[in-house]
Amino acid sequence: MPHPHNDTTGGGFFDDLLGTDTGQRANFFSRINELGGRGTAIGRFNFDRFQDFQDQFLGQLGSQLRQGEEPTKKFGDFLENFDFQNQFRSFAPSLRGQGGTARFRPPTSFQF
Repeated sequence: MPHPHNDTTGGGFFDDLLGTDTGQRANFFSRINELGGRGTAIGRFNFDRFQDFQDQFLGQLGSQLRQGEEPTKKFGDFLENFDFQNQFRSFAPSLRGQGGTARFRPPTSFQF
């Protein structure tokens, strides 16, 4: 019988942890680390966006409630089905922390 604190199949400590804000943050940042962490453009882009993802998830729960359904979605399932790459590509390069206007600004030269 597996130790209840090591059970990752559901229930027990694992579900209790993932149901907390700390557990949701751990789940989110572990996925960012799988994308290369802060060492990649996509990792840096998503690193500070935990609240955005949590808000999108809560919006989906609210939609279930408005439709008269019992909210059954879990944050881990939401992240599992989230397309981080597509979300990243949908933003302009300047918003992704890439490019910007510096490369379009010619150097200034002064002649005295």
